[in-house]
Amino acid sequence: VGGEWTLMDGITTTGNITLTAGTLLATSNDISFPGTWTSSGGVFTPGTGTVTFTGNSTTITGTDASENFYNLTLNKTAGQSLSCGGSIATLAIANNYTQTLGNFSAPATMTVGTDFTLTTGTYTANSSLTVGGDMLLTAGTYTAAANPATINGDFTNNGSTFSAGTSTFTLNGSGYNINGSSNSTFYNLTLSGTYTMSTSTVVENTLDLSAKLTLDDATLTIGTTSSNGSITNYSSANYIVASDIGGFIGYLKRYINSNTSYVCPIGDVDDYTPLTFTLNSNGGLASSYITTY
Repeated sequence: VGGEWTLMDGITTTGNITLTAGTLLATSNDISFPGTWTSSGGVFTPGTGTVTFTGNSTTITGTDASENFYNLTLNKTAGQSLSCGGSIATLAIANNYTQTLGNFSAPATMTVGTDFTLTTGTYTANSSLTVGGDMLLTAGTYTAAANPATINGDFTNNGSTFSAGTSTFTLNGSGYNINGSSNSTFYNLTLSGTYTMSTSTVVENTLDLSAKLTLDDATLTIGTTSSNGSITNYSSANYIVASDIGGFIGYLKRYINSNTSYVCPIGDVDDYTPLTFTLNSNGGLASSYITTY
């Protein structure tokens, strides 16, 4: 593409899209194609349109360091993949990322302005992911390895295989939820603001509790049968609400694998009433835990 091209309607092509000079203006129009997207000097102005990658395995590549989209949808043939190559290290998606079919290997940095939705296939993180809104996992597999993610909204798992690896997930915001029909296991989880957890969740390593977390008929488990896990940054303002006016609304479960002190930073909606437990001799305990509310 050379000069300035403005799409007057949506386009569907069977080939590649190559930007080497000039500007391609999508305005509100959609682009759907099965080929390779090459960004090497040209400018793509996505407007409010959706770019959909279809067909067999292809790449987003080129000599440019980054590319931007408004909505990006992956709807490839089952088992086929989209990846980033060349110098492309950053994808900036202003609105929504939707993966409906096929696999995606993300670049070093990926930002999604609003919502991230995975409905099938495998999403493989390769560095950092930042989502401005909600993360919805309905099927398929999310593979984090050691790569962090920041979600500024709800985290919902409705049937996806969530493989956290040794990553840190950070959930920011007030009035948001950790929910869904499937339980999730995090390695490190950082919470900031106020969250409600309505599905049972495991944090294998560290829960950074820079938030007030309300359990809603759910169990939050810290640690594993071989590791204590830890809770940090709890306080009289940031704690786990596990009861409401004397009634049970959730459990905090902590594994105890070694001689040390364990703090369960719990309370009700009004009062912080933590429990501190010290194990002086484990006496051969194995896979033991305490449950509080």
